[in-house]
Amino acid sequence: MKTKGISFALMLLVGSLVTPMGFSYAQTSTVPSLPRALNATTISSSQIDLSWLPPLNNGGSPLTSYKVETKVACTGNFILILSSATTALTSYSNTGLTNSTCYQYRVYALNAVGTSLPSNNATATTFQTPVKHVPSAPTKLSVNTLSNT
Repeated sequence: MKTKGISFALMLLVGSLVTPMGFSYAQTSTVPSLPRALNATTISSSQIDLSWLPPLNNGGSPLTSYKVETKVACTGNFILILSSATTALTSYSNTGLTNSTCYQYRVYALNAVGTSLPSNNATATTFQTPVKHVPSAPTKLSVNTLSNT
């Protein structure tokens, strides 16, 4: 009998004789647990840095990658912005962003079986680009002579 990847031994009882009919144990893998402690930190008017911790459980299969998604203006649907080729990566710098804009992020862990549930959502807003004010040329200037020397 097989249930959730585990085979149970069936025993044949004949009088007082117990004969094992077979036994096997099959380890099944699952998707990893979700990445933890996602944090979004505003760096500038065009950059937000992300960091996270790996899942506590890889599902019995080594992690293969992470993927990062964002919601621009913190509304609408999430869109994929990174599909890493390494699990050594637990941070990402999202650059080229619009100033004074809210961004919401989530991260997934992947293994050979599939994709984890998403991490917690993390939100950050880029800084406002400082307005550079160039003063206009002075007007109504006058010169007064104070002395001849």
